[in-house]
Amino acid sequence: MLLNIKAKFVGRALMCWAREAELETPLAHAKPFIERIHQADPDVAFQGAAFEIVSQNVEKIAIPPRVFEEFGLPVTNRNFQFGDIIYTTAAINSETASLT
Repeated sequence: MLLNIKAKFVGRALMCWAREAELETPLAHAKPFIERIHQADPDVAFQGAAFEIVSQNVEKIAIPPRVFEEFGLPVTNRNFQFGDIIYTTAAINSETASLT
């Protein structure tokens, strides 16, 4: 269908809400589909969305080496740290990480 309608931008083709620890699974499932579309039309862009919520599960995710490299930092083996990335100027619900 995407090829039939000549889509060039597929918005929110992949979305994640508070499942950041599971992000690799939907990405792995989407990759073969996107590669098949790109074989037929390499100009199609797919949008992914990780919405503005982060839970403590983020601490289970290793920071990819490319992130350190992009910021000119030495590559280290560590995970994201929930306490370092949440807003500190507002009350936070520690279970959902949403502003209260």
